[in-house]
Amino acid sequence: MLFLLIFLTIPRISATIIENIANPPHGCPNYGLCTDVTYSLYSTLDDVPIYEYECAATTDCVCVNGTTNGTSTCDVVTNLCTSTTCPNSNYTCSMTGINAYNCSCSTGYSGSSCEFDSASACAASPCQNGGTCAESASASSYTCTCSSGYSGTNCEIKNACASMWCANGATCVALFNQSTAFCDCADTWQGIHCDLTTVTISTPSYDKCWHFDNTLLTDYPLKFSDSQMTVEKCQTYARSFTPQYTVLTLCGTWCAVSMEDTDVFNNTAWNSDGGCSATCAGNSSEKCGAYWNRGVTYDVAADVIDPDGCTNTSRCSANLNQGACIDGRSSKPPGYLCACSPWFIGTDCATPKASACDSAPCGDYGTCVLNTQMNTYTCNCTDGYVGNQCQYANPCSPNPCLHGGTCSTNSSGTFTCACLEFYYGTTCDTVNRCVYNNPCVHGNCSTDPDLTSPNYTCTCSYGWNNTNCDTEINYCDPAPCKYNSTCNAFFGGYNCTCLAGLEGDNCETIIDQCKTHTVNGVGPCNTKDSLANCTTGINYFNSSTGPTSSQGATLHDLDLPATILGISPLVRPNFAFSLFGC
Repeated sequence: MLFLLIFLTIPRISATIIENIANPPHGCPNYGLCTDVTYSLYSTLDDVPIYEYECAATTDCVCVNGTTNGTSTCDVVTNLCTSTTCPNSNYTCSMTGINAYNCSCSTGYSGSSCEFDSASACAASPCQNGGTCAESASASSYTCTCSSGYSGTNCEIKNACASMWCANGATCVALFNQSTAFCDCADTWQGIHCDLTTVTISTPSYDKCWHFDNTLLTDYPLKFSDSQMTVEKCQTYARSFTPQYTVLTLCGTWCAVSMEDTDVFNNTAWNSDGGCSATCAGNSSEKCGAYWNRGVTYDVAADVIDPDGCTNTSRCSANLNQGACIDGRSSKPPGYLCACSPWFIGTDCATPKASACDSAPCGDYGTCVLNTQMNTYTCNCTDGYVGNQCQYANPCSPNPCLHGGTCSTNSSGTFTCACLEFYYGTTCDTVNRCVYNNPCVHGNCSTDPDLTSPNYTCTCSYGWNNTNCDTEINYCDPAPCKYNSTCNAFFGGYNCTCLAGLEGDNCETIIDQCKTHTVNGVGPCNTKDSLANCTTGINYFNSSTGPTSSQGATLHDLDLPATILGISPLVRPNFAFSLFGC
């Protein structure tokens, strides 16, 4: 077992925390995960304590898919093998891991659907490449119905013509036991795909340009258009008529054919100019003239016929059945192409080619299997090795995928882990508390996954707080409303009901009663004594005697309780008269 070590500091002592030995990583069976993780002392090494993860409570587990609770949490692996799991009763179903199973043919049966018993001629699955096997009435022989693109008794031969395209009515011909193919062309076509004409024109027949007026073209002479017009296409069009037309005129994407050059437009001819220098859309080496402006005229008879480059039957060693000659452009020496047998190479297929297995490509850890059709090979690797040439030690042995992960090999010698639910990482070594049991009730969960560490942090949504964002914030605690005014809390905020004489969002402002009760510039304490001073409080005002005031003036102190005044005893006025008085 590979233990994932996570180092931390316990006060006054260095310690190590490891995965749970009995039930990795935290302590729940079958790779379940604790929702509340703690740790306990496992052992001590050189006076350094080693702790292992465990759940705070034995039932505090989140189970992965494919496991359920039995006598304890997550201790039962769900059996996916039922009577209907596999296609039919000839299969044997076996669990290969948590939430994974495999269907294989029972002893004595074979075939893609385990449909053949051991006595059947199809039992050995002889049909390759997706072919379907059918046994005879006596079950002693069989026939294969091959998938598209394959042939042979056992569908072992890949048809070379399956991926070959042939143009201009040509027929595909397979060569050398379907190892290669070419197209059998009509007389005026050449090339592997018969897409090259044997007829070429090097220069225009007439050194002049014709005015092109499409409105003058009726049923005679004839015309057609092609977005990739070439001289060859126009010439082929002319040759399609009997008797053949003798003159071609090309203007942009248009081709017009007629018997004489003057028949084409019956209009003015110009000397060669820039308008006739415009190239053809389908071949920049040819001239087609400017669209709707100038036309270049050619003589159908002034052409060059490429000679057949394969008239010599010994070319490509075709007479020895080592290659096949394919006619090609004479402008590209040698004017023909060779399609060689898989067992010969060289310009003329004259050099024998070694067997693909002669170089021992599978090394010391594989057996070379030769494909005689294509002279290619595949390697059957011995246990413990993988790769196209068995060049890599099996990266899945031992299994690098932790916590129930399934390992699969890649041709490059690397591996890929298919992880159980809640686990991720190259080797399924990482969990994320925010994924498998998000603790943040009203907020966003974030974590810096440290292998199997369950740490997390909650960023609370507005109106919530505490570690898991599960407590609604009381915005009236502590009291924001001043002078014992009433706080009214609601979700996400509060408002204040102010006592009389107060104002402001938090009732923090004492209303100036002296100013409020001033009329025409005369304060409330100056109606009897012009020099009296007015002092304001919370919902009251009083006066202090001015220099000319009668020292014997008596103000009635009603000694109103502070609760009536709406203030604390510490700020209660010395004098008041029905809350106001001077």
